[in-house]
Amino acid sequence: MKKELGLIGLGKMGKNMVLRLLERNWRVVVFDKEPKPGRELAKKGAIPADSLADLVRKLNFPRLVWIMVPAGKPVDETLFSRGGLVSFLKKGDIVVDGGNSFFEDSIKRAKKLSQKGIEFLDIGVSGGPGGARKGACLMIGGKKRTFEKLKPLFQDLATKNGLQFLGKAGA
Repeated sequence: MKKELGLIGLGKMGKNMVLRLLERNWRVVVFDKEPKPGRELAKKGAIPADSLADLVRKLNFPRLVWIMVPAGKPVDETLFSRGGLVSFLKKGDIVVDGGNSFFEDSIKRAKKLSQKGIEFLDIGVSGGPGGARKGACLMIGGKKRTFEKLKPLFQDLATKNGLQFLGKAGA
């Protein structure tokens, strides 16, 4: 697996995850509705994008995009609204929702993305901003083969014993 991903949502958790990944030599393309966090992270080595389309353009195929926005409507808007992320992705791309979404929402998103050939993992990220920076606990749902493919990413984000695959989407 190439050490590259796009990360959407640069609040306290997203920003700290980006910093952790940069320290572990990941190429991270970042986007937030507010441009300031992306500019700040660019000084640390992240690649800022000015739109979802720009984020996708700056990633190599197959693309991995991690969404770190609040659970619920913001996730669906990021993914499925007019001009949302899904309109720029292709079969073979992977989306990770790290926003501790309600399990039934994750199941629906996984089905919807699967129809387009896009893989989906839902991840509960525990540990707050400090965990995002120093190592979080990750509880992962989705397809086992997708989890295995992305395991190096999860190991770079998690504490030593803080990684658990829990089964299919919504787990």
